[in-house]
Amino acid sequence: MNPDQILAEARQLLSANRNAECVAKYEQVVRMVPDHPLPEAELALALTQVDRLDDAEALARKALSAAPGLGVAEAALGIAASNRARPDLAIPHLERAVQLAPDLIIARQMLGLSLAYVGRQREATACYEMVCLLQPSHPNARFSMAMRSLFERDYATGWREYEWRWLTNQLSRPDIPRPRWDGRDLTGLSILVHTEQGIGDAVQLARLLPLIKSQKNASRLVFACQKAIHKLLEKSVDVDEWFPIDEPASITFETFTPMLALPALLEINEHNLPKPAQYVKPDPARVAKWKPIIDGIPGFKIGIGWQGSPTYLGDSFRSIPLKHFGAIAKIPGVTLVSLQKLNGVEQIESLKSEVPIVTLDGLDADAAFVDTAAVLPHLDLTIACDSALGHIAGAVGVPVFTALAIGHDWRWQADREDTPWYPRTRLFRQTAFNEWPDVFERMAAVIREAMVNRAALAPPRSLVAESPRVEVQVGELFDKISILEIKAKRITDPKRLENVYREMKELMQVRDKLVPASTTLDELVVQLDEVNLAIWDNEERMRAWAKAEDFGADYVAGARSIAKNNDRRAAIKRQINELLGSRLVEEKSYQS
Repeated sequence: MNPDQILAEARQLLSANRNAECVAKYEQVVRMVPDHPLPEAELALALTQVDRLDDAEALARKALSAAPGLGVAEAALGIAASNRARPDLAIPHLERAVQLAPDLIIARQMLGLSLAYVGRQREATACYEMVCLLQPSHPNARFSMAMRSLFERDYATGWREYEWRWLTNQLSRPDIPRPRWDGRDLTGLSILVHTEQGIGDAVQLARLLPLIKSQKNASRLVFACQKAIHKLLEKSVDVDEWFPIDEPASITFETFTPMLALPALLEINEHNLPKPAQYVKPDPARVAKWKPIIDGIPGFKIGIGWQGSPTYLGDSFRSIPLKHFGAIAKIPGVTLVSLQKLNGVEQIESLKSEVPIVTLDGLDADAAFVDTAAVLPHLDLTIACDSALGHIAGAVGVPVFTALAIGHDWRWQADREDTPWYPRTRLFRQTAFNEWPDVFERMAAVIREAMVNRAALAPPRSLVAESPRVEVQVGELFDKISILEIKAKRITDPKRLENVYREMKELMQVRDKLVPASTTLDELVVQLDEVNLAIWDNEERMRAWAKAEDFGADYVAGARSIAKNNDRRAAIKRQINELLGSRLVEEKSYQS
């Protein structure tokens, strides 16, 4: 087989994510055609996918010295830097790569991720959009766009697109020989819900499990979760049967769903999201056991966790070097209590003079987080990075400070110190990539105030926390839905249509929940639809006449028709208000 044929095979393997085979093919080509910059650069790119970063960088630089305009070599250097958790160094290489090779999808996708990690979210979104334009079924770009939609509170789009996660090679889909639940009513059926990602995700979404019975009428709920969190959650959520997700079990159920699909299936948004102050209940016996131990610790007691699971792709950005907690440890009267387990605890000994910490013997010795949950209520405050500890403390309902990297994930949204997920959690965000000192100085200032006035721990209410909910007359509700239905038929732009459908769906849910059906109401709604359609069509004709500067008899007749139909519209809305006993009624200041 000649080098060109092998090179073509290697490229196909790379696009199929068969990376080890791909590297072997490229190495074969490089041996056959030594010192050729293009195969060397493509091999360098492939090496970044199997974590041979030193080799990748050496080959890419060699290729660039021979061919300075080789975009694939720039891409290899950029991806290597990104994989070393240096997106700031990756961005210049990746920007050059997409300039030199605009169709190099992997470079554009990695540029988007790197921009997101340093907080340049709008530019990141533009990269994902371009990838989707070039390759509409690109799983990573579609999944990135899903998370951007959730970040921007476009839940309908975000939850729907979140399904692309299964095709990104970041998760393995379990083989379950049952039909997957599609959101329909479950009367008479049992359902299995299984966790699929980290402990924090499972704790965050555990609040949705009761809705499967209360809203979808499931007869029986089986929950397959990590063995580590079974004891933490078993007394907190209404589940009929549990089993460890990583162990075989003979459990009977008719249908199933992954846990991260629940928000889409239950149509969750920020307004209907269950927001209990506490929904994880610590074991009372353990709470009693830890009380005298924590009470014996002096001062304003702050539990801290600084490192998440290293298996998470973005862990190097969210985890915090322990030294930064020194700003908190220096506050007179504060005592830091370690809630950290496994990864990260090795930092305690080397920093014991700079960041003195009390450690707790036997914490979670027999089950993950069950003792941590029992300790939390005895502390004055918990400080965590964006990891499972923050979710558990939020779910237990204690005051929490969560420190966020500038490129944090979707659930914390933007420009707010509070979060709809946990009412007592306060967010402290980086203002520059990899810069933690300012975050902890801001925390320290709040803690000093809270030591005098505990109310200072509470997150300030965000201006974006809730869209305003204002009572309106019932006739106005039906009028708005009528107009949106016309827009849904007349507007063709997909993005604008998506906004129309989102608003229409929310208003229809309010209508269906609160307004009883009646034949008289149906007749009035038909009349309202007719008059709104007449007004819409007349206004379109008048805009055309105005554009042509034709203000003759037809224009005047159109204006009169609109005025007459608006009076009729107001009369129909008033009839609807009277029929349904609306507390609010529209009044006009002119005679019709």
